[in-house]
Amino acid sequence: SWVENYTWLHKQPLALWQIALSMWLFGTNIIAARLPMVILHALMVYPIFRIGAIAYDKKVGYISAFLFTLLLYPLELVAGLHTAEHIDLSFMFYITVSIWCWLEWHKTKNNLWLILVGCFAGAAILTKWLVGLLVYAGFGVNLICFNNGLFRWRAWIPLVVALIITIIVFVPWQIYSAVSFPNEFAHEMAYNSLHLTQPVEGHGGDWLF
Repeated sequence: SWVENYTWLHKQPLALWQIALSMWLFGTNIIAARLPMVILHALMVYPIFRIGAIAYDKKVGYISAFLFTLLLYPLELVAGLHTAEHIDLSFMFYITVSIWCWLEWHKTKNNLWLILVGCFAGAAILTKWLVGLLVYAGFGVNLICFNNGLFRWRAWIPLVVALIITIIVFVPWQIYSAVSFPNEFAHEMAYNSLHLTQPVEGHGGDWLF
């Protein structure tokens, strides 16, 4: 039962670090605990606008960003109405921003955006583990479908560079956890692997689901 360990490694630590930083700045209170979610939700509006504007046009970007501000589920996460809301909203933020940075890099070829892709993908992993690599799925499919990536190995260099940055961001915590809490870390890594083969924690469906 992952809710019973004193040393809690069931999820990655970034969302908890955000709460800790807010409480360090503003005191140990409910507002300080919830403030990171309020800020991340507000900050997500602009990346969503830019994703729509780059992929289509500014009108689509504006409508997308406006509709996001009205979506009930993210607002419920901000309000704390769901389990693991800090983790889920943080993950939503870092995934969204990593995709935005990739689109900005694709448009401008400015390597600063590539560095940010790696950083925010790493932050997404430090929030909800390897699903944080989602941006690289789009990155890779784009290379294969539109840049002849299967036959031009140099086309993959930007993806590899960003991925190396991602690894630099998220691996130190894994090493620290494995050394400092070997039993808990081994248990959680083994438990994570079960998600690939069987339903856990009361979920249903076969391994494809």
